[in-house]
Amino acid sequence: MGKYKNFLVVGFTMALLLLSGCGGEQEPDIVSVTSQEPSSSSAGQVFTCIGTWEITAVKQNDIAVNVDDVLEEMGGNIVLTLYKDGSMYGRILNSSMGGTWAQNGQEITIYMSNGETLTLTSEEETLVMEQGDRKLFFNKTEK
Repeated sequence: MGKYKNFLVVGFTMALLLLSGCGGEQEPDIVSVTSQEPSSSSAGQVFTCIGTWEITAVKQNDIAVNVDDVLEEMGGNIVLTLYKDGSMYGRILNSSMGGTWAQNGQEITIYMSNGETLTLTSEEETLVMEQGDRKLFFNKTEK
């Protein structure tokens, strides 16, 4: 009986150690969203950049320009919050607007409640929005 009891104690202890090692770090939030627009792929894309994004850099003709000057010209920084459920919230100064977002590959499309559509491209840890010869670079400020 003693060997059996020792075996159970050792087995139980090993099981506890294995289980406690698996719960340490949380996985990042991900969402699978299919595009609202017709596309060639019907499968959803995984997007791990849920959170709040702000413009942190600007390039004009691929040359870095002063972010503050561009933000002043635009009327303030654009803040985008992408939620796990596919909804979004956008703010520029005192104006705000809701909507939805979807991803198709590296392209993120934002459908605003006023009917406008914005298209951004994910590049590593950055979202990029092109406006003619100007590129606005958004970086995550909050999860």
